[in-house]
Amino acid sequence: MAQPAYRKYTLTGLPKGTDGYDRVAQKTLISKTKAYVLQVYDNASYSKLSMADLPTDEKEDSNNTLDFSKYQPMTLKGFGHGQTLELYTYNNTDYFWIGTKGVQTRLEKYNDNDLWGTQLGRMTFQEGMTYENAEQLPNRLTYLTRIAGNTKSTGSIERVEAALTSDTKHLLILTVNVDHSKAHLSMYKNKDLNDAFERTGGTVEMDTDGMSAFEGTASIPGSIYLQMRNPSIQGIDVSNKTKNGNYLVYISGGKVKQTPSITRATFNTNGTIRGLGNYQLLRNTYWPANRTETEAVQIYSATNLLLGIAYHDTSGHTSDNYVYRIAKNVFD
Repeated sequence: MAQPAYRKYTLTGLPKGTDGYDRVAQKTLISKTKAYVLQVYDNASYSKLSMADLPTDEKEDSNNTLDFSKYQPMTLKGFGHGQTLELYTYNNTDYFWIGTKGVQTRLEKYNDNDLWGTQLGRMTFQEGMTYENAEQLPNRLTYLTRIAGNTKSTGSIERVEAALTSDTKHLLILTVNVDHSKAHLSMYKNKDLNDAFERTGGTVEMDTDGMSAFEGTASIPGSIYLQMRNPSIQGIDVSNKTKNGNYLVYISGGKVKQTPSITRATFNTNGTIRGLGNYQLLRNTYWPANRTETEAVQIYSATNLLLGIAYHDTSGHTSDNYVYRIAKNVFD
C-alpha cells in the first residue's frame, strides 16, 4: 500500500529556460532559515542555484510558499546533471558540496545528451555569480574512479552523487560506473576532506590527498538501477550512525509516469550494504496521473523526510515544483 505524502512547500520565482518554460527542481535543500534549489538547463550544459527565505510563520503541511525571485541565482556552466546539494559549516564559512565536471557519460548507452557530474566540488553561495566552467571552481574532489580506498581505478564514472550525515561529520559518496552501472558507496570524514583542501589550496585527489579522510566502502554488484523499485536515482541522503553501527541511506526514485518511491538501505563502513529492495511507494490525492516526477530526498528531522515532486503538463513541460513531507515511520 502506498504511503501518504503531504505538501509542505510550493516553489515559485525560479528561473525559466530560454524557451520560457519552467525546469525541474533537481534538489531542494531546506536549511534553518533558507531554501536552495538546483536546476539544470539545455542538456545540463549549465545549472542555476537559487535561494529563498523560509517563511517566518511556517505551518506544518500548510503548503507554504517559497519565493526564489528575491535573490539572483548563481549560474554554473559545465557542472552537469546531478542531485547533490549539501550544506555545512567549516571554519565559520558555509559551504555546499555539489556535483561538477559534467561529461556526456550516458550518450552511447542511453542516447542521453545530458552532461553528468563526475566530480564533487566545494563552493559558497555568491548571489548572481557565474562560474564559466567547472575548472573555475578551485576546490574539487578528483580521481573519484579511485574512491574505494585504493589506487586502482574502479572504472569510468557515469555519475556521482553525495550526501552528508545529519550532523555533517561524514560524507557518503555514490559513484556509478559506465560499466553495467556498477556502484560504490564510500564514506569520508567531512572535516578531513576540508582540511585537505586547505593543505592543497585546490583540488584533492582521492587516491592520495583524500585517503586520510577515508572510512570505508561497499560495492554494489550488478546495476544499481535494477535493484531499485524505480530504476532511477533522483537523490540520496544519509542518517547519522545508528546504535548498531549502520547508517540509513535514503534513495528517491521515479521518472515521469512512475509512482514516486523512496528506498531505505543500510550501509556500514565494514563494506556491507543491505536493503536496496526495501522501498515505499508514495501517494497524494492531488498528484496528476502519470505527470509527476520524483526528485531529491532530504532527511528533515528525527521523524520526517522531505521529497521534491515536479508536475508536468500534457506536453511534457515542467509546470510546477513542490516539496512533500513523508513520515520516517512508514519504514517501520
